[in-house]
Amino acid sequence: LSIAPDFAFAHYHLGIALQVQGKEKEARASFEKTLAIKPNHAKAHLNLGTSLYRLREIDKALEHFKEALRCDPDLLQAHYNLGNLLLHRNDFEGAMSHFRATIEINPDFGRGHAQLGGLYVRQGNRPEAIHHYEEAKRLSPGQVSLTPSNRLHALTMGDQPVLLLWTWMGEFGGRNWWGHQQKDGSWRRDAWERSEDASWV
Repeated sequence: LSIAPDFAFAHYHLGIALQVQGKEKEARASFEKTLAIKPNHAKAHLNLGTSLYRLREIDKALEHFKEALRCDPDLLQAHYNLGNLLLHRNDFEGAMSHFRATIEINPDFGRGHAQLGGLYVRQGNRPEAIHHYEEAKRLSPGQVSLTPSNRLHALTMGDQPVLLLWTWMGEFGGRNWWGHQQKDGSWRRDAWERSEDASWV
């Protein structure tokens, strides 16, 4: 970068490396430098949006996810991230349109099916909800649960059993308490929370 400070490729990949390390402010600066050189870099907009979301600058994140799609309408992860952001804002119609786009781009995208299943549950459309949850289960085994609220659900983490009790609180965020059995037979309780990309953190 000191030799070629205007090299967008280098700024972008430095941003990715910083993001992996959890250095969101530094990653943000690298993606902004990328976009100063190459304003239509769709993935730079996408990753800048992700960093901004993690820095709690939600409105700016929203704009960059939209810019990513303006630059590349078929960028699946941008649709997915934007869908999740709109979901957390209770814009269910907007979220559904972006989750539908993910499975139009890639019909085997299990997380898109899972999110659509949840939205169809909200609409009371049981057949569509079951269809998308079944697809999500088929495409992403172990990632989707159909356990009703306030029921005990058993699953595994690797080859270790896990017990999960979750309660519907009227929103998609919030912590879930997991207990998983240790090799010595004891149980450990952890709090997990959905991140903006729907992974557990």
